[in-house]
Amino acid sequence: MDVLARQAADLMERAQAEQALRENEECLREERDKLERSLSVKDEFLGLVSHELRTPITTILGNALLLQRRADKLPDDSKKQALGDVVSEAERLQRIIENLLLLSRVGVDEHVDAEPLRLRPIISKAVENLQRRNPRRVVEVTCDSEVPIVRGQPEFLSLVVDNLVTNADKYSPIEAPIQILVHPNGSDDVEVCVRDYGIGLEESDIEQVFTPFFRSTRAKSQAKGLGLGLAVCKRVLDAQDGSIRAIARPDGGSDFIFSVKRYKDDAE
Repeated sequence: MDVLARQAADLMERAQAEQALRENEECLREERDKLERSLSVKDEFLGLVSHELRTPITTILGNALLLQRRADKLPDDSKKQALGDVVSEAERLQRIIENLLLLSRVGVDEHVDAEPLRLRPIISKAVENLQRRNPRRVVEVTCDSEVPIVRGQPEFLSLVVDNLVTNADKYSPIEAPIQILVHPNGSDDVEVCVRDYGIGLEESDIEQVFTPFFRSTRAKSQAKGLGLGLAVCKRVLDAQDGSIRAIARPDGGSDFIFSVKRYKDDAE
């Protein structure tokens, strides 16, 4: 009987060891698959970033060399065009780098220090920057008579507004205006809607549009980009207890609506 018991115990131990080995092999396979996916994502990311950085750098370098070598022989219109291309591509390069830095600085579920801010100067500055890049673009800003002071980080909110108006400009026909509507939403929030009449959104894209590196088929066919701007907007608004959502307009175009908290001091 003791022999049979020992044999049964040995068999049980062997079965348990084999089961543990299988589980370990399965864990190793899962970890290997995760690593391979991670490396694939990293390679894709590096490829995208390299491509997006190379294009403006090539334009800047080419025009700088042209001006360096032939500035005295070029007509004024050509020199003005070359300088304009340098400025435009340098600003584009700056936006890409700022978005990448912010995406890495502000982690998921991380909060940032906020301070009382007025939205109107931030919006005016973003509109001024856009119209300097594209003087033909009409931007209509509508604010309630008294927009409450909000709580936020000025650098982050400036980048949110700049990304949204830049997107609206990029994906809209030049004859279509961009509208910015600002109003309180209840007693706690202030909403800003950036409305365009451009290529619009598919309903299936709305949930993914704030995912890093996602670009819809329509967006890819319309303009170059990394798919970072909207992801950065969501990340930094989440970090300030804000929110952002997208709405596909039935008459064409899109609404991108973000909300930030009203500032309330201790006296209130």
